[in-house]
Formats: sequence, C-alpha cells, structure tokens
Amino acid sequence: MKYKIQWQDRWGKWQHYQTKTNEADAFRVMKQMVKQKGIRHRIVDENNSLIDLMSP
Repeated sequence: MKYKIQWQDRWGKWQHYQTKTNEADAFRVMKQMVKQKGIRHRIVDENNSLIDLMSP
C-alpha cells in the first residue's frame, strides 16, 4: 500500500509532498516536517482515506 504525505497551504488546500510504501517511515517524515515547517501535514492512503493528521 502507498502512503501519501500532504501539507496544507494557507488557503486550506492539501498539496502533495511525498509518497512512501512504509507507514512508519511516512509517519516519521511527517513528524519531522511538522517540526521544521510549522504547518499541518497528513498521511492518506491510495484511496485518499485519512490515516493520520498532525498540526504544529
């Protein structure tokens, strides 16, 4: 299964950041990006079902 990491822009739209095949790796990358950029990120699967959402 593929996991897509997305970030939310200032207008509330979700933008693609990266695609991973390992959920734990996707979560680690998402957590790191939230700390670095200070913006909301989420992980969705191939069907665009929400897996996780993280805010700063």
